[in-house]
Amino acid sequence: MESEVKLAFATKEELFGIIDNEWFSDFCLDTAPKEAVKITNTYYDTPDRAFMKKGGSIRVRVYENEDGKRFEQTVKYGGGVTEGLHQRYEWNVDISTDKCDLSKFKKMAEEADDPTDLFNEILEDIDTDNLVPICSIEIERTTYMFGFGDSMMEACFDYGVI
Repeated sequence: MESEVKLAFATKEELFGIIDNEWFSDFCLDTAPKEAVKITNTYYDTPDRAFMKKGGSIRVRVYENEDGKRFEQTVKYGGGVTEGLHQRYEWNVDISTDKCDLSKFKKMAEEADDPTDLFNEILEDIDTDNLVPICSIEIERTTYMFGFGDSMMEACFDYGVI
């Protein structure tokens, strides 16, 4: 189960201004300047929006930095939003290209901690050949790690366009 809070800011300067706040440095494990990673997310669905109708989504994410490109495919399902807190099931697999391929999830689903019956439900009757791109998002992501008690959290500063 993934949990995340999404906040929006009017400007890039306002977003990154958070780093200068005392509360940020009190919990951040390393406040040294970080290099941004270019990320392109492409979301897919069937022409009749079968994923969306089931309450799910699928995306292919391309990470790009000076070391090259890395590709990841994600299926998200269920959950909801309460006062800005997003919670849903999420399954990720590394892939070798930016092409969507649902068959890559079969082995991963057997080893996942999240319930496989939910995973199978979202992928039931979905054929990779029927998937079409719905939209793309290009961002630059800067990531900081936080620790609180026994928990580790990731703070991602995303700036980009849909």
